[in-house]
Amino acid sequence: MDLSKIAAGKMEAILEDFDPRLMISEIAETVRPLCEKKKLKLQINLADSLPVLINSDRNMLTRALTNLLGNAVKFTEDGYLDVSAHYRAPALVIAVRDSGIGIPANRLKEIFEPFRQLEMSEARRHSGTGLGLAISQNMLAILGGRIEVVSKVGSGSTFTIHVPVKISSPAETKRAAGVTRKPAPAQAASSKKRRRPSGHILVVEDDENTRYAMQFILENEGYRVSFAEGEEAILSAQHERPNMILMDIMMPKMDGYQVARTLKAQKQLAHIPVVALTARAMKGDREKALAAGCDDYLTKPFEKKDILGMIAKWLE
Repeated sequence: MDLSKIAAGKMEAILEDFDPRLMISEIAETVRPLCEKKKLKLQINLADSLPVLINSDRNMLTRALTNLLGNAVKFTEDGYLDVSAHYRAPALVIAVRDSGIGIPANRLKEIFEPFRQLEMSEARRHSGTGLGLAISQNMLAILGGRIEVVSKVGSGSTFTIHVPVKISSPAETKRAAGVTRKPAPAQAASSKKRRRPSGHILVVEDDENTRYAMQFILENEGYRVSFAEGEEAILSAQHERPNMILMDIMMPKMDGYQVARTLKAQKQLAHIPVVALTARAMKGDREKALAAGCDDYLTKPFEKKDILGMIAKWLE
């Protein structure tokens, strides 16, 4: 697990240049369907001070922000979620504010401990905070950053990420003049001609937030999406005959390895590509998934382009 890798000192930052606005917007949009289902107002406020490009570990930041947003949705029954970001040298500052149940002052430190649950009836109903906050805090520590939290019971919480980043161009403290996110005319023309994807994808996943994110990404691309968990996935595959299966490995009762072995053992299902989705990235994990019958392997957290690229690889 990620936490064991961090504790063993085996997790290192992989630095790359990326657009913080695009990263934050894409992550926030993945929870919009869940917000709409709960009738929560999702607000995204990105300051002009954000640079065009920063240099940091995009995957670690994605994981941390995804976790904060997932918790905010989980613990908020009505009201709003607000995602804001600005740059205050030398740090990127991202805040997730909600109107949820709030956290007692004497419990604020405990929420960053692995598997610590808030001793409140509402929190118990939502199954606690699990490992996510502990992993996020430790990942940010690797980057020299931290998470701060301010909360009031009954009013909501604000979780703020502070992480030092490098700006790709030293002079670039504002959005560079003349930079456009629109494709060049030739690119735009080719994208219009590009055939819209189609096909049925079965997503085997037990986490509700991940389900909504996958549904948002895949249905917007034109794919038909259905969901199942563990043993249920085998029956779904038999009845629905999807074109592809995206499957989380770590599930209760029947894990992804068992599901993959069962699917590949059935002649009528063996041809369906099965891609393992997992946060496990230790040596040998990929080989274990392939040995169980999975056709490919994608490590969480992944970006939209990663999952779409994987689908294109096997379906197009």
